[in-house]
Amino acid sequence: MFIPGGGPREDKNFERFSKELSLTPEQLEKAKVSRDKRMAASRTIGEKLPSLHESLRKLLESPKVDLVAVKAKLKEISDIQLELRFLHIQGRLEFESYLTPEQKQKLAQLHKERLQRIKDRKDHPHGPPPPGERDCR
Repeated sequence: MFIPGGGPREDKNFERFSKELSLTPEQLEKAKVSRDKRMAASRTIGEKLPSLHESLRKLLESPKVDLVAVKAKLKEISDIQLELRFLHIQGRLEFESYLTPEQKQKLAQLHKERLQRIKDRKDHPHGPPPPGERDCR
């Protein structure tokens, strides 16, 4: 599901969703403020990950791997990933709180369509099957 708050791709999706959901100027402004706030928080939290991954790599490359230290580092990484995921969920719920019941229904429909497209891509990772194979299922 699209959640306002990511990079250029999400900005493009945001514009598309805004039109498809017929957001009012007030809803659009609230969503943008929420997105900007969440992006800043996500960036601050996410900046910790590269150094933690580097520390983990060094632990794993040492001549004698300390599994207790590895587990602790993995926990640190997991905690940050959990925090980022939680921020994402909060952003989704906040965005949905700005919508009318009809817009929420439309968003659910768009989400369902997106999930179907993802499933279709997994079933056919390199595009649709050749014409003869379609009939064999």
